[in-house]
Amino acid sequence: YRLDTLAAPVYWDERDVAGKTGTTEENKDVLLVVYSPDFVTLAWGGNNNNDPINQYLGWPGYLLAPWVRNYMRDLGNVGWFNQKSRFNF
Repeated sequence: YRLDTLAAPVYWDERDVAGKTGTTEENKDVLLVVYSPDFVTLAWGGNNNNDPINQYLGWPGYLLAPWVRNYMRDLGNVGWFNQKSRFNF
């Protein structure tokens, strides 16, 4: 499972996955979208009082990727989630 490369296909649990990160103006919100032909997952991070996130640690890969990695690992262990379609470009 890697989302830090654009030079090669990204795989997780033998699945093709792609991802997109985002940060709002003034670093108040961050998001990470991970998708495949079989699912979409969106993670959001921010402060509930609209304060900016730490400018050094408030990046999607740092804040959200560990949570999404654990979530997708747990999701991959669910019996009904066994389809592993490939992207077809």
